[in-house]
Amino acid sequence: MPVGYNVRGNCSAAVLSQSDNSEAAEAFIDLLLSNDAQAILDEYGFIPLSGSEENAALLVGDRAAAIN
Repeated sequence: MPVGYNVRGNCSAAVLSQSDNSEAAEAFIDLLLSNDAQAILDEYGFIPLSGSEENAALLVGDRAAAIN
């Protein structure tokens, strides 16, 4: 994609407080945050969480992750 048309977006993941399956949602977030998943995301052009603290926010109490 030409640079001029490429838009940086944010992708978020969170466990909803009213989730019927919060354990599976937490496991999915753990997967997203794993080194293996970060390597795959990096391979496809996503900015890895380890790249910079400003690129990632992990709210431990709510188990919410924002991934650029």
